Amino acid sequence: MHEKKLEMLLWLKKACRAATTFGFTTSAIGNVLHAPHTPFGIGISLVAPTFLFVAFEIVTRIPMDPDRSWWFKILRVVGTASIAAITAILSYFHQRDAIFLHSEGDQLAAYLLPLAIDGLMIVGSVSLIELGFQIQKVEAYIAAGNRVVKTQEPELPLQKERGPNGRERVMAVLAKDPIVTIKVLAQRAGVSEGYASTLAKELRSLNGAELIDVN
Repeated sequence: MHEKKLEMLLWLKKACRAATTFGFTTSAIGNVLHAPHTPFGIGISLVAPTFLFVAFEIVTRIPMDPDRSWWFKILRVVGTASIAAITAILSYFHQRDAIFLHSEGDQLAAYLLPLAIDGLMIVGSVSLIELGFQIQKVEAYIAAGNRVVKTQEPELPLQKERGPNGRERVMAVLAKDPIVTIKVLAQRAGVSEGYASTLAKELRSLNGAELIDVN
């Protein structure tokens, strides 16, 4: 579920960034159309929308540390808002005059379109800031969930080392003490006396060793 939400938020982030870029481009074009057709005049006309675009890019691409003090957060917001206000005012009049000139005197478009263009940049940038916070939260949930899954993975049971069976224990006892009695052989090997007696007879027939068959 969190992965799908993260995918949607990333898509919305791309859409908001595209809207902000479109607003910046439109604002820059309007400023250039109204500026004197000289390199210096065109450069000056691009300063205002460029400052606004760069300011919002810095704010949206560098998320705020949640542990920062409140005055630091306010300072950042006030600084960005001040740049936005100054550049929006300068850009507005350039766009208004350019639209009025090239729309054959359409005053309504000349007065309202610049507001829509700059407003698009502001709305897109603010949305990018909010999406950045939401993406951080979702990524934190996903990382926490992955750590829980790894912690809860069942460990494979350790294979127990196979110890010597009864026959091997009997043979080990006989190797140390060939003349041991059946009763002692059974006790040392941890088997029944009947089993010890059967194995002892078998081994005696194989190697000719003599066993004391007494209880």
